[in-house]
Amino acid sequence: MTISHKKIEKIINLYKENSIVEINNIKKANYSTIQKDLILNHFTKSFLEYKIIDWTNEENIDCIDFKILMHNNQDILDDDIILIKRLGGTRKDLRVFVSLLDKFYTLFYDYSFINEINNNWTFKREYIESSIVQSFEFYKEMEMLGYTFIEDQILNKKIVDVETEVIEKGEVKLFNLLFTDMVKY
Repeated sequence: MTISHKKIEKIINLYKENSIVEINNIKKANYSTIQKDLILNHFTKSFLEYKIIDWTNEENIDCIDFKILMHNNQDILDDDIILIKRLGGTRKDLRVFVSLLDKFYTLFYDYSFINEINNNWTFKREYIESSIVQSFEFYKEMEMLGYTFIEDQILNKKIVDVETEVIEKGEVKLFNLLFTDMVKY
């Protein structure tokens, strides 16, 4: 499925022409726990041996947000330090974001590393190309639901004359408009 630039322009104009309150009302109106559960089910079938965490903020809904711990048969622990040590000093999560403004989604890997000698944490992000996403089992199911995957080079585009609740004009990226301004992109 190809990306509709008209749909993206419509969302950018929505931010230019409307207040944040109006945009948040649109997101809340488009949010459906049934739809979220259906999407979660598709990812669960694709990642049977992995723990999926629902990070969707039910009080201040920006988007549907999942984190998949990419370590086979490892539960999430209450203590991040114990978890990352159990994982050998490296944690890999697949982040899944589904827009509430239109049928778009994106994915990327977040890595967390700990130096066990000095307990210093470092973080890295790896963006996933469309050709790789198309090889995932859930890709066809998301396409059947009408969702389009958007790659990093499109989401990384700055939208100079728009601001959000937490990002100033000139710093907002398309990712922030389609998904959330609470995640640094």
